[in-house]
Amino acid sequence: MKSETISSSNISMKDVAEHLGVSKATVSRALSGKSEISTSMKKKIRQACEELGYRLNPSIQDLVLKGRSGKTKNIGFVLVDRDFSDPAYASMMDGIAEGIRKIHYNLVLVKLSGKEENIYDLPPMLRDGRLDGILLTGQLTVPVMKVLKKLHIETVILGTYSPAILKDMNNIQRNLEKQAYDAVELAKNDGCKNIALFEESHENFSKMQTYHYVKAAAVEYNVEFKENNSYHGTGPYSGAIKAMKSIMNQKELPFDCMICLDFRTAGELAALLMGHFGLDSEPDVKIVVSRPYPHFTLPIPALYLDENSKEIALAGVQFLIERISSKSNLNPSMQIKI
Repeated sequence: MKSETISSSNISMKDVAEHLGVSKATVSRALSGKSEISTSMKKKIRQACEELGYRLNPSIQDLVLKGRSGKTKNIGFVLVDRDFSDPAYASMMDGIAEGIRKIHYNLVLVKLSGKEENIYDLPPMLRDGRLDGILLTGQLTVPVMKVLKKLHIETVILGTYSPAILKDMNNIQRNLEKQAYDAVELAKNDGCKNIALFEESHENFSKMQTYHYVKAAAVEYNVEFKENNSYHGTGPYSGAIKAMKSIMNQKELPFDCMICLDFRTAGELAALLMGHFGLDSEPDVKIVVSRPYPHFTLPIPALYLDENSKEIALAGVQFLIERISSKSNLNPSMQIKI
């Protein structure tokens, strides 16, 4: 490896190759993710690119068609360590698509693993200046945020996250307190007296917030919510069956209502309740669930909260475009609840 210091301005792929003492083709194949380049070499090349400040020239790739405004007219919906097919994100994606269409921008879907360590672990669409802005959600972590912030792309986070994640970031989130109070009120009005709560990931920031809000709402609405009636799975997509099987095998259930705001998991709870009470009987336990679409229903009587993911996404698009158009990135970051 050459030891000379290279200026960070106008760094080329050739400069990176000479700095490492490898061929330009090796650098190109490494940045393209070619399998013939070893993992250790890819990591070394990506680290060197980051240290030297190398950026792929987008004009060479003919992927950035900037007009007089200097904008790519591309907005990225970046999902971290989650699936676009998840109902929790599908309705959000519908809202983003609708908002993008109204402003005549292009929508680019980008999925990250959540294991990215530097910007050269990111897809080229993200790292090479091909996006005017990012709408970001999923399993966000501090290390991932550290990498994404290095891109200096205007970003709006969609969803509820810890202060460590949201530091210096724009954010549109659901009003979890209102959602929890609405859920308990629905249960109360339906005659339920003993409430249970199920969450897949109890250590998730938004899930912990929901627990505290449900607990407070139960006191206000004078319904019982015992500590041992708060159940959880073992992590994202772990479902409800394994965690709730032993409870459902009890002769008498210790609750008459289950709040489960994730529709996918609520479907598993509905199946368990059908098994407990029998297919020919209507369960004596109601499920309160947030559903992404009005036509989504459970196979047993349930109490529905129509979630506002689409509205959050639409607001996120509008907010992002305002930030891009007004060049307001120098203004303080904002967190907005809907």
